[in-house]
Amino acid sequence: MFIPNLPGKPAHLKMAPEHRVSSLTSEIDPPKGAVDSAVMVLLFPQKNDNSITDPHLQPLMDWQVLLIERAKYNGVHSGEIAFPGGKREESDSDFIETACREANEELALKHRDVTVLGLMSRLYVPPSNFTIHPVLACACWDTELIAREREVISFKKIPVGFFNPATAQTCTIETSRGETVRAPAFIYEDYMIWGATAMILSELYQVVLEARLITSFIKP
Repeated sequence: MFIPNLPGKPAHLKMAPEHRVSSLTSEIDPPKGAVDSAVMVLLFPQKNDNSITDPHLQPLMDWQVLLIERAKYNGVHSGEIAFPGGKREESDSDFIETACREANEELALKHRDVTVLGLMSRLYVPPSNFTIHPVLACACWDTELIAREREVISFKKIPVGFFNPATAQTCTIETSRGETVRAPAFIYEDYMIWGATAMILSELYQVVLEARLITSFIKP
């Protein structure tokens, strides 16, 4: 269920942290022992108004993508801006089930409320030794989301068009591990979006820009 002709690594490299560019460029497969995980890249049409009664008439760049602010915890990705998601469990039949289960645990999102469009390019994340499998999906604009306080501090829906890598800022970032890295980042209100999340968003932006998703296939 992969989306065809994905840009993959070239899109990821546009938002890769400076220290990651070399290894990502030469990387063919994740290392043995990498842990599989999945995230949900969830799209919403903007709330209807009097001028737009059919969400399919909205340009996809105007659709919104869901991001969460993770709670603080003793882990590599503590407090980061991310997609809903996490480690694949043995009981998960596939990465779609992983992403849906995690979205339910973090945001009370029901599987029946999303339409899965397909899998985007996988991405290996060295600090956590996770291989992320992004699951692209969509939902209605009024789908209820409830942040589970133990895992999610806040969430935002941000227009896809905001994530143009050409407009990213290069920032000096202190990680949850106390390291300082230089990386391109998207800054939206109080969200600093960088690392794997920004790299996946770069691919999403390019997929939408090149019209590889057709709104007639998306049924919010």
